[in-house]
Amino acid sequence: MLNKFKKNFQLKHLIIACQLLILFIALLLYIMNRGKAYTHSFSWDELRLGDNVVVGETLSATEPTSDDSTFARTHDLSLDKGTYRILVDYSTDSEGGELRISGNDIASIDWNCTPLDLSPDKETGYITLELTRPSDQVVIKVSYSGEDTFTLKSLSIYETSALYKKNLFYALLLCGLLSFGYYFHGCDIPKRRRILALLGIWAISCYPLLKDYLIAGDDIPFHLLRIEGIAAGLSQGSFPVKIHPVWAQDYGYAVGVFYGDFALYLPAVLRLLGFSIQTSFNIFVAFTQLATVLVAYYPFKRMFKGSNIGLLGSLIYSLSQYRLMDVYTRNSVGEFLAMLFFPVVFCGFYLIFMESDKTNWWKHAILTAFGLTGLVQTHILSCEMTLFFIAISCVILLPLVIKPYKFKALALGAVLTVFMNLGFLIPFLNYFNEDIMIHSSEWVGSTDGAIQDTGLFLLQLFSLFQKSTGGTWPTSEGLQTEASFGMGIIYLIGIGLLVYLLLCCGKECAKHPNFRPACFSLVLGGLALWMSTCYFPWDNLAKSNPILNKLIVSVEFPWRMLAPATVFLTFVCCFAFSQLSLAAKEYTSLVLCSCIVLLFINTGWYFYDLCYSKEPYRIYDTYELDTMAMYSCDYLPAGTDPGLIKEGQVFQENVFIENYHKEGTKILCRITAEDQCGWVDFPLNYYQDYHCISVSSGYELEVSAGTNNMVRITLPGGFSDTIQVSFREPLHWRMSEIISLLTILGCIAVISPISLRKNHCGPKKN
Repeated sequence: MLNKFKKNFQLKHLIIACQLLILFIALLLYIMNRGKAYTHSFSWDELRLGDNVVVGETLSATEPTSDDSTFARTHDLSLDKGTYRILVDYSTDSEGGELRISGNDIASIDWNCTPLDLSPDKETGYITLELTRPSDQVVIKVSYSGEDTFTLKSLSIYETSALYKKNLFYALLLCGLLSFGYYFHGCDIPKRRRILALLGIWAISCYPLLKDYLIAGDDIPFHLLRIEGIAAGLSQGSFPVKIHPVWAQDYGYAVGVFYGDFALYLPAVLRLLGFSIQTSFNIFVAFTQLATVLVAYYPFKRMFKGSNIGLLGSLIYSLSQYRLMDVYTRNSVGEFLAMLFFPVVFCGFYLIFMESDKTNWWKHAILTAFGLTGLVQTHILSCEMTLFFIAISCVILLPLVIKPYKFKALALGAVLTVFMNLGFLIPFLNYFNEDIMIHSSEWVGSTDGAIQDTGLFLLQLFSLFQKSTGGTWPTSEGLQTEASFGMGIIYLIGIGLLVYLLLCCGKECAKHPNFRPACFSLVLGGLALWMSTCYFPWDNLAKSNPILNKLIVSVEFPWRMLAPATVFLTFVCCFAFSQLSLAAKEYTSLVLCSCIVLLFINTGWYFYDLCYSKEPYRIYDTYELDTMAMYSCDYLPAGTDPGLIKEGQVFQENVFIENYHKEGTKILCRITAEDQCGWVDFPLNYYQDYHCISVSSGYELEVSAGTNNMVRITLPGGFSDTIQVSFREPLHWRMSEIISLLTILGCIAVISPISLRKNHCGPKKN
């Protein structure tokens, strides 16, 4: 035993030493190479020019160039592995210009670069080139096929430090794998099998990620903009990022106020480390899938007091068809993040109603609060659906609710949830009553009076062969062009098995402590399924009450109710399969294995249809995003015309502007006003809490809404100074964020000693 302890002690310190060495090497490579990046500005004699190009201080052409429209191109460049940015300064009177890269000695899989259209609305641009191996034949090409004058003012290339910053992430990942290896080494055989099973479930759920592009999902442009907006805000020193830069031609968008985005800081940080947009998103999805597998395992294991049922619950929930549709077909980031927390919320309420007593009620309250916090911080609509089912549950279970310790747990859970989320709720409520598009008469996102017609038919609920492509259409259009929103065949089997057990083995089933929760879950799951169909009276309910109408309109599509249905019916399946021996004692293993095979067929068919039917979507850097992809423009100031938002436009009266510099939602420039008062409209969407100060005196200038709700600065006559315009969080926002942080840290501090005592990690000392 002493020898084993010494070996474990030595192994532990060897792994720590390896981790420190890995981190040191990665950091050293970053420090050594960040100042030695390749950089070059091209002179005109280094370029091969088209026939009609005129050489002077700049290069210009007044008609399309010949030679396949080549305006100018470099000779073959020798570039090492790394990430490069190519900058161009130009002017043009018409469309038809393009900046692109070619490389004849490398395969397309070894380099990533999307061409840039050189628009007459801009004068500068860039493209990003990512090389995964060296090349000696990289060519930068400027082409022009327009009808008017095109002028090239400068062309340059430089290497970013992305390669070495990414190595820091890989080093951290490798250190994490070493720590996991040490933990796995100390586990007994049964625990190793469970770990491998969970990793297997995760690997299956990540199958569509094994490619070099994204799948063009329904909401992906919107959520990529959210990630890019957070990354840009962080790079400009904002935290948390409430008004996202990049959006709306870099005018800024209050999506950070209305949409919880704490989970998106992971891909945003990956962007800052130099990963491309699509790589950052794929890593984020992979981590979310892993978190879902692990998070789903604990609640079902805890509720059924068995690891095998925990694995089964994790398998069924993680591979549920609606959740996979959310992740891959719809790319509904908010909703699939919310589905990460549904099992936690379900488990919290289960423990409150089933196990809370004078010794543990507060633990159950904290668990419930963390689950609800996850919902608030990811998807407000999922919170609304959850609160609906919580209200129904509390009404039905009123005799339990009024019991002292259960009531205390519910009350504490509610209070902790509010305090944990004050940092989000206070700004949200402040802006919710502001004059924004979603509250205005011109808002085009409403489904008022039409929600029921987009509900599901019954045959869509439990498909074996799931269709990944298609849209959501009225019932009159049929199903030929509609995606198969549904639960999957395993849920139909689970429901059928539970019904069989109730009818044929009711007395034996009733002895199990989870019998009543399973029946209750079947009722709530059935209600959620009904609400997802076109047969639920959504439209009549919406007409009956203005408040109900607002809530129902916010749901938008009835099939969203499949999200809460998934967690309810996963519990039903776990109970039904745990009692399978009552129905088929001699064939329990065979029936269970057959059901799992059907689940894999269901999942495999969906993945096959997804990967071989959906269009590829390759996107690497900010310039490739459509910053106006705001769909119904919910969070723009009311009255704003999105068609009038043009990049970089400034309107002014009686003022003169110098040294203008804009970085996201911050503007710095020198302004001189004439003798009478003047004003300037800057390219920022106006929200309250924008401020403008005179840099030398600290005097605060008037800020208001100007042309098309741009930020207007009003200047007194004769004013002359450098001004700074920026969004500044009010003090009560900062105070609410501090309260939320302290509440979360306090809850972690309270429960962590208990967790550590119960769950000792690492090798056992026998």
